[in-house]
Amino acid sequence: MSIALGMLAGVALFLYGISVMSDALKELAGDQARAMLRRATDGAWRGIVLGAIATAALGSSSLSIIMTIALVDAGLLALPAAIAVILGANIGTTIASQLFAFNAQQWGPLLLIVGLLAAVAGRSVRQQLRGRVLLGVGLLFYGLHELDEAARPLGQLPVIADWLRQLSDPVMGALVGAGVTVVVQASSATVALAITFVREGLLSLPAGITVMLGAEIGTCSDTLIATLGRSRDAVRTGVFHLVFNVATVVVALPLAARLAALVQTALPFAGPARDLANAHIVFNTVGVLVAAPFIPMAVSALRRLVPDRGSATPVIPASLPVAVAE
Repeated sequence: MSIALGMLAGVALFLYGISVMSDALKELAGDQARAMLRRATDGAWRGIVLGAIATAALGSSSLSIIMTIALVDAGLLALPAAIAVILGANIGTTIASQLFAFNAQQWGPLLLIVGLLAAVAGRSVRQQLRGRVLLGVGLLFYGLHELDEAARPLGQLPVIADWLRQLSDPVMGALVGAGVTVVVQASSATVALAITFVREGLLSLPAGITVMLGAEIGTCSDTLIATLGRSRDAVRTGVFHLVFNVATVVVALPLAARLAALVQTALPFAGPARDLANAHIVFNTVGVLVAAPFIPMAVSALRRLVPDRGSATPVIPASLPVAVAE
């Protein structure tokens, strides 16, 4: 019970930190991120780069993709550009896993103190918002620290150890990763859990990779919800996010052991936690590089998969003048 409460407290702090950080970043960088995403119309690769940068700036792939869906719904972003942004967001989200793997949670208390002081005593609204960002990051990292401390005794419990060993089955690992992400509504939290368990030796690297792959599917839930009641192109954007993530995960699941061997061979002294973070980068980057040339084909397929709603054509009497909107 004490272990469970410690882990739940760590996850709660982590999720609250994400909420504080995301809300502050939305106010601080939201308009800039939207302006950046609007410029993603000059080619697929530009959209991918801007999507990655916007996701890194906002600290959340879901937030940047939901912004993209809103821009598409408002007619400010075309479907091909939105697809490119989503591909870029998949790369940008891997930055968080690198921070977790580098044991950045040791800076949590310092960031909490500095962030709180800036949020309370900041001379301007922007300074206070920056303080709230630091406060959120501090809460996030401190939650990771608590999670890490609580998870250490788990390996001594046979029941837990046996259950975690079952995650070596790729399908089971992916289902757990997707389920946890749907429940907590944050793929970064699931990846952080996987990194923690791999670091503590509770999960093997291939099993951690399958949990991470499942998180890629689970993160589609909130973006699909964001498409409800939106335009057809906005719905197509959310459907692409789901189809792309599912397709890449289905391809990668049988290759989890080979992906683990690849990252271990490339950086033999990185350690298990960084190996998982590096596998996250390799998986998402390769998927984006393979998919990018097929964006026009994806647009055509999405228009067939999600057809336009039928609408009656208005009849205009020949005797009335017709105004042409410019």
